Amino acid sequence: MTENGKRITDCQGCGANSLELILNVGNIPMVNDFTPDANSAFNSPRFPADWLICSSCDLVQLGFLLDQQMVFPPNYSYTSGSTQIKL
Repeated sequence: MTENGKRITDCQGCGANSLELILNVGNIPMVNDFTPDANSAFNSPRFPADWLICSSCDLVQLGFLLDQQMVFPPNYSYTSGSTQIKL
């Protein structure tokens, strides 16, 4: 576990410890972290984005889970039709 998330060691679907790396895309910045200019994007924190497959149930999943507060901060702009808006 890091301060921002944790590496996945067991399948999130079936719980098996049979994950295999299928694609390493390196470290990427947060996708919804809109920056004011291109230069500030290069200074954004980056996180692992390895794709793993479970050899037991074939679920493809990311190999690193970020803290939910980082993924959905209070200023997160997307809301779905089922999201309850608190005013």
